[in-house]
Amino acid sequence: GLVSGESVIGTGFISTFESNLSDILGVESSAYSDKIKKAKSIALDDMIKESIAKGGNAIIGISYEIIVFRKDIIGVSVDGTSVIVKEQHNEYVAAYFYNKEASYE
Repeated sequence: GLVSGESVIGTGFISTFESNLSDILGVESSAYSDKIKKAKSIALDDMIKESIAKGGNAIIGISYEIIVFRKDIIGVSVDGTSVIVKEQHNEYVAAYFYNKEASYE
């Protein structure tokens, strides 16, 4: 079934300052990129936990959405479909697999 994860993260003064400078210079803001990566990772972990709780062993059709609430608040939402993939002729259907034994808590 449908599973999702969300994360809202503040960028902080230093990241905002660095981003403003990057905007003026026309270069990538690594501070904001790092914050988005962190928020995506947290949201993905939440989605994996929900999938495990539902008995799934893979997630297909993953979709991310990035929301800017304010200049210094970024939200990430991720959705997917939790499925149970069974072995078939020693091959697996292409999907996002995760290790059920790993700790996602």
